[in-house]
Amino acid sequence: MGLIFEEEPDLSEIIERLNDEDSEVRRVAVMDLREQDEEEAIPLAIKAIKDPDPGVRVEAAQLMDEYTGVEIAEALVGALSDSDESVRKAAATTLAENKNDEAGEVFLKALE
Repeated sequence: MGLIFEEEPDLSEIIERLNDEDSEVRRVAVMDLREQDEEEAIPLAIKAIKDPDPGVRVEAAQLMDEYTGVEIAEALVGALSDSDESVRKAAATTLAENKNDEAGEVFLKALE
């Protein structure tokens, strides 16, 4: 019995699924962004953290633990005021665990 390896998802296919009507399809598409280049994944993750479905937003916040930079920090700090508690918790956890030097500065600016 041989092992079956799934192919890495194509970026265009992920983008298509990120726009699907089904929130579960969008959530799995966010998970698949982990397999993409950072340069391609970051803008899509930032968009996903604003998705109408909280499950998609949680997945996007968790995905952001892979990345650093001002854009990521701003998206996570913005998610701290999300209407859904699970999104706020995911954003806070990612900010706390992320080695993003910019996050502290962005967070302090948001408090002003």
